[in-house]
Amino acid sequence: MLRKTFLLPQFGPPFPWTEQYLEHIGTLAPYGWSWKILTPHGYTSRSPNVDIVPMTFAEFDARVTAVTGVTTDNVLDANGLPTKLLSDYYPAFGELFADLLVGADYWSITNWDVVYGRLDHFLPDHQLSQYEIWSDDCHHINSLFCFYY
Repeated sequence: MLRKTFLLPQFGPPFPWTEQYLEHIGTLAPYGWSWKILTPHGYTSRSPNVDIVPMTFAEFDARVTAVTGVTTDNVLDANGLPTKLLSDYYPAFGELFADLLVGADYWSITNWDVVYGRLDHFLPDHQLSQYEIWSDDCHHINSLFCFYY
């Protein structure tokens, strides 16, 4: 079974349904799907496929600078949200979080508003394993639900 890992950042306020989301993604463990959630919030994982990675936004920003050499000047606004979109950094997540992806056969980025069903039916390992990059758009490589080998 392939090991597929989603990177999921959350630096803004927690959602009221966070616990339900964590419970849901835990149901996908038997099919090789896992999550690395980057957040300063003290979530507790109750599933072996959900890894909570303690990280403040300042630590995220420092990692961007250390890996890319680019100073982002990104800060949190009065609502606790980044002033620049985190999705702007998605193309670099493979390099930014290479240490967290050790052991993964494929990785992708996801957001909190994406709910997954039986991914093993939608994208079985035998299909995914044919590609170094798999995208749900046959003409473009996009960030969400695009898997990198």
